Amino acid sequence: MRTAAFGTWISALARAAGYDIDGPRSGGKKELAEASGISQSSIGRILAGKIMPSPYSLEDLALALNVSVLDMLVAAEVISREAATS
Repeated sequence: MRTAAFGTWISALARAAGYDIDGPRSGGKKELAEASGISQSSIGRILAGKIMPSPYSLEDLALALNVSVLDMLVAAEVISREAATS
């Protein structure tokens, strides 16, 4: 469940950041892969909610999607919201 929810959240962020991730030949997944340094196949699996990115990739993904690293860590359940705000 955690990976599915994260995938949904990341997909919404990618669309909001201007990545066209929905068309099979739209190029958005490739662009996001290049911007984040994560392989295109991994990006596809992350967006589909099948895998979680490694904690080491979360910062680059956050930067590519214009979201705070802290929010990314909380969404990935690496840290709790309570820990993030204390």
